[in-house]
Amino acid sequence: MINSRRNEIYNANEVVNSNDLRKRIVNVDSRFRSVLTEASTDFLYKFEHPYKNVIRMRVASVEIPNMWYEFCNNTYHNTYFHICAYDISNVLQSAKIQIPDGNYSAADLIAMIQTQLNISFNTPYGIFIDVTVDPHSIKVSFIHTGVGPKGSTVPTQSAKPFILNFKVPELCYQPFDFGLGSNLGFMNNFYNVTTVLPDVSGTQYIQTSESLLDVIANQYLFLSIDDLHGVEQKTNDNYFQCLAKIIVREDKLNVIYDDGSSLLSNDVIFPSPVDLKQIRVRLTDPYNKVIDLNYLNFSFSLEITEVMNTKMYEFYRNYIWLGTIPSVPANVTGSAQGLLGGKGP
Repeated sequence: MINSRRNEIYNANEVVNSNDLRKRIVNVDSRFRSVLTEASTDFLYKFEHPYKNVIRMRVASVEIPNMWYEFCNNTYHNTYFHICAYDISNVLQSAKIQIPDGNYSAADLIAMIQTQLNISFNTPYGIFIDVTVDPHSIKVSFIHTGVGPKGSTVPTQSAKPFILNFKVPELCYQPFDFGLGSNLGFMNNFYNVTTVLPDVSGTQYIQTSESLLDVIANQYLFLSIDDLHGVEQKTNDNYFQCLAKIIVREDKLNVIYDDGSSLLSNDVIFPSPVDLKQIRVRLTDPYNKVIDLNYLNFSFSLEITEVMNTKMYEFYRNYIWLGTIPSVPANVTGSAQGLLGGKGP
């Protein structure tokens, strides 16, 4: 029902009166950002017209395609590692093992690493190193089974100790998420592998991860709008604030839908009315890195509350913050009674 001064339904209206407060739902879609050369997750959005005397803004919904790559060299530097081992001639060989950017299941990731091991290391040097994941413990193991002449399909001599190097220069300060080794469950970024695999013929060496294989690094995202802050995040070397935390519940190749009910700290109440003409939007990961949606777009809805009544505008503009939401005078009547007690708009 439209609010009116006359014949209104008492206590049934969410706002005071339609000519006192007005709520708008503004849809923000990155397809319609002001500068198309900007990333779809870090852009300037200009409203069709200014929104005057805004006292409250809330993220009402979000729609984000869960299509960013969990394994991405440019963004996360988690697509490679280095390996060193002696060949049959006792010459130390080394190689960079790199997988393509993308999303992987646990089985697909292990299979891809094994493929790249064979191409870049095993076949060229006659060194036989396998990577496996235990289906019960979900731990990853690298096993050096032996060496042989180049081109051989099976080892002819026992293995020797080898080196796994998961170091990534850009991530050396992070105790977690420090590269592909972290995704594979390894807690250190360098291993001189000297553990002998028991109960096998010949001498074989094994290194097993301390933690578990993880192919989904981002369980949540952050939505930032200008300098409007409701959520704080501290990392190992950084601190930042944003408007809302978005929980990622959907699997890859699906769309993250949220009607705002489970968004954390998704609203801002302004101490005095403000005008909104444009906003800077950023969608970031837990480290405040901008999410790369691979040229896909996302959208969200803003619920904006504007003051339309001159007297109420002056009340909000001159209000001294005392720890409660501004409310109407105690002698107010009609549907405005719903605002008594500091409930706010």
